[in-house]
Amino acid sequence: MCATRHSANAVTTSGPDKQASWLFDLQDHQLIQLVNSFVAARNMSMSLAQPEEGLHPRGIIKLTTDPGMRIARAVIILLESLEARGPQERLQALRRLHDEVLYSALSSLQKNTARVLIQIMKDLVRAAPHVHIQLPLAHDFYQAVRGTPHVIRSLLRRYHLLEMPEAWNQQAFDHHVHDANTKGRKSPTHLVMDAWIKGLRFITVVYYNTVDPEAASELLRAARIMGITVRIGIEFRATFHDKPIEFTWSPLNVHSSRAFIKLLQRPDIAAILKEYATVNQWMRQHVLRLLQAWNQKHAATTRAIQISTGMPMMVLEAREVKFLFREPMGVPPVYTRQIP
Repeated sequence: MCATRHSANAVTTSGPDKQASWLFDLQDHQLIQLVNSFVAARNMSMSLAQPEEGLHPRGIIKLTTDPGMRIARAVIILLESLEARGPQERLQALRRLHDEVLYSALSSLQKNTARVLIQIMKDLVRAAPHVHIQLPLAHDFYQAVRGTPHVIRSLLRRYHLLEMPEAWNQQAFDHHVHDANTKGRKSPTHLVMDAWIKGLRFITVVYYNTVDPEAASELLRAARIMGITVRIGIEFRATFHDKPIEFTWSPLNVHSSRAFIKLLQRPDIAAILKEYATVNQWMRQHVLRLLQAWNQKHAATTRAIQISTGMPMMVLEAREVKFLFREPMGVPPVYTRQIP
């Protein structure tokens, strides 16, 4: 039995999981069980096994497993690898996902179908373990797997995605983004995946003062998998005519990871980057000093506000100094704790 979107919305707003169970198909429930079992495994720090690299989505594996479940598993493994694994595992998971969604989507809107499928699965994982929220998403996922054009266009609108030409020749770009190596939250692979979902074809990822060769390699390899053009920019601060300026150096014609790493190894460029790398160390220490000064000056005030109003107040803190120096570059992460 298929449920309409109106029924799904009614369930989502009504609340209890038990009221949702009879409104959706068996495959919707099976998909949620798969998602939540993987989420539980991830929360227990259990690694999820990746499929064999040699198994093509249209090969023998097609005869043994449901395509919807394969796509779901590929997305889940990628999302897990984005948080818990290294660059090589993330890239392998991204390549598997790319092959699954593109080869399994037998539709005239192949790329748009793939974008919708990944976006829905991301929302499904985020919604765990709230089944009453997940069920409408699981239903949408299986509607999208079929690749019916009018359904895909409807889902693109629902999930706030613009339809992109299947020739993938749109002029869509963002020339100033950050990954987790500076002040962003996403690994290079995650950043490229999200750019592709949004329909971007050109992005420039900006780093401060220097760039980690491993991060640059992961970024450019992920871009090649997804068919996105990525340029890497390095932002410097300097003085010009006694005035502070900021400028971004973005090398041209180095779209492969090998070419970019070779460029970084050039003696003149390596010397400049090594010199500017010390600026990031200074930035870390400066932020920690500001943080300490803020807490010392305002701790009594925030505690008094909490006592007088009954509102929980938060104090900013660095979780531990040694953690900050595992960050490749940029400003250290800041965390909060509630004042007792």
